Amino acid sequence: MYFSVLKTTILLLASTILAYSIASGQSNKAKAKFDQGVVQNQMGLLVDASLLLTEAIETYPEYAEAYYQRGLSFNGMRQKKAAIKDLEQAIELQIDNIQAYLLLIRWYKSVEEFEKALVVTERIIEQLPDNTAGAYYDQGLIYDKTKEPKKALAAYKNALKHLDADLVEFKNLLEMRVQEIEANLK
Repeated sequence: MYFSVLKTTILLLASTILAYSIASGQSNKAKAKFDQGVVQNQMGLLVDASLLLTEAIETYPEYAEAYYQRGLSFNGMRQKKAAIKDLEQAIELQIDNIQAYLLLIRWYKSVEEFEKALVVTERIIEQLPDNTAGAYYDQGLIYDKTKEPKKALAAYKNALKHLDADLVEFKNLLEMRVQEIEANLK
């Protein structure tokens, strides 16, 4: 009985180690493909970059940064739908690269998909607390664009609450915008 339990424990331990080493090998392979893809992106070899990044994603489907980088490749190749899909996936995987969020917000705003842009700003607030002031500011800009002054005012006030103290010029700009909206609402 004792040897049966010991044998089972050893087999479980061995299978766990084997699974970890396989996963680690896949992770290393994904990282290598990712690194090569980033270099190709930087060199402007966008098709090659997208292929390498696709390999990284196939090896490790949860690789948020690879989706972002491939999105940049697709953007450079003027494949906007594919680029947006990759950026959305990167954000869904909770990428911590603020540039992915900002690029997606900019695209949504450019095609006037303001509701989607607002969803992305909410994701920033939830996932990247260091960028909360900027997300609220973007919300204010969107609400200004959609002619919703009360919501814009609330967003700008939230931005002010979360703003770093050393950003004095930006704080002054926001305070002026808040005063302007408040005056127009009277």
